[in-house]
Amino acid sequence: MKTIRKMSALICAVGIALTQYIPAMAVDSGKGTASEPYKISSEADFYDIEHNPSGNYVLTRDITVSKSLSDTDFSGKLDGNGHIITVNDDKPFFKTISGTVENTGIMLEVKNGSGIFADTITGTLAKCYIYGDISSGGADVLGGVAGIINGGEISDCYVNVRMLGSIENGGAIAGKVLNSKVTNCFVTGGLQDVKGAAIGNVAGVSENSEFKGVYYSYMSELPYGIGMGQDTTTFVGEADAASSCASFDFGSTWMTISSLPEPFLIVFNGRGTASDPYKLHHEGDVREILNTTLGEEKYYKLENDINIEFTQIGDEAQPFIGHFDGANHVMANHNSGVFGVIGEGSVVENLRHESLDTSSD
Repeated sequence: MKTIRKMSALICAVGIALTQYIPAMAVDSGKGTASEPYKISSEADFYDIEHNPSGNYVLTRDITVSKSLSDTDFSGKLDGNGHIITVNDDKPFFKTISGTVENTGIMLEVKNGSGIFADTITGTLAKCYIYGDISSGGADVLGGVAGIINGGEISDCYVNVRMLGSIENGGAIAGKVLNSKVTNCFVTGGLQDVKGAAIGNVAGVSENSEFKGVYYSYMSELPYGIGMGQDTTTFVGEADAASSCASFDFGSTWMTISSLPEPFLIVFNGRGTASDPYKLHHEGDVREILNTTLGEEKYYKLENDINIEFTQIGDEAQPFIGHFDGANHVMANHNSGVFGVIGEGSVVENLRHESLDTSSD
């Protein structure tokens, strides 16, 4: 059926091309409207954003891409639908964001640019997950989310970044936050050898902006969140980070997991129930979420192919208890299997295994 739909779409596109020029689009379905956004399920689909940066897009699965859209000024809407885009490039995800990006996760290491999500944000980011490294690379302004946020709104975002290098203005959210609003965000990671005129755990400079319900943890020895400007951010210690985020909506947006000290966004990691299983996107999720809740009889779903460097999941002392759906993804490790001991009544299904061993006989 999917092949038939694609063939029909191609026939329609050819017919339309007789009367007007329309750039070729690889997205498999959708119209790019608010009610019928283009669906992104592959790297080829992702690059179609370059052709129509003002369109509406929704991500249908975790994907890995080899190139950022660092020359693109994005003015449309991207709904990540709780999925993560892993980018194997060293440039910002977008050049600028004047539109809306929500429910979207980014894993990216930036060496040439001033921000991970964008150099500049004037639009909206909501319920986004940002995980990566960023180093100055000659930039004067550096931010884990963006170099500069000007007139933008950032809300309910989880930011885990490591920053390195000498810069003028820097922070895990942004180097400069101007005329903007940042609410209910959690920041962690590290500022390593970051030096400059205005450096903060959260932002370097804040001008005419509001920070409300913004918490940071594990960042650096700096005793403040904002380097220059009114500081209303809150430091929370390792032992009580999640419970200290008093303004967070832990009913529908954020959650805590077992004894882990930091909060999680529900849209990315689920609730661990049959209808909303814990979603595992990368090795960190397996290590922190699955291993931490191993004996709690929870539900899990693998969202991506994952390599795990640690030993098998579950042993005689603490077997795996629960339901694990591999969703036909691959988990690879150095053992003969992913799971060591599976408890009575537990289920592991739809999982493929590969060995990370490279030695040959």
